[in-house]
Amino acid sequence: MTRKLHVDVRLATQVLLLQVAVVTLTLGIAGGLLAVMSHQRLAAQYETQSLDTARAIAFAPAVRADVARYDAAPLTPSPALTNELANGPLQTLATIRASGSPIPTGTSSVNMSPRIPERHWRATKR
Repeated sequence: MTRKLHVDVRLATQVLLLQVAVVTLTLGIAGGLLAVMSHQRLAAQYETQSLDTARAIAFAPAVRADVARYDAAPLTPSPALTNELANGPLQTLATIRASGSPIPTGTSSVNMSPRIPERHWRATKR
């Protein structure tokens, strides 16, 4: 005859398991929401930084001259064009930007170091 194993779970154990399940579920939901909100905030910050960088680089006279030169004639992909772009002034400006140095714009330079938001500056100045 086969005996079934019957486990008698007391009320205190059931309550404890329910509490553990609720806490685990709550932490999972809170962690997921935090991850989503942090991702959105970081994406917005990177978008702003990328746009600022693009504006500063587009202001450089070398970039304007190269864009006008490349815009004047249709470009066909070739190894010579790839080499010209890889060793040209646009790549030099991109390398300067990646190092965090100011970008020369002819009469002045644009400093692309990270900026402290004004609201943060005012809060820390008090």
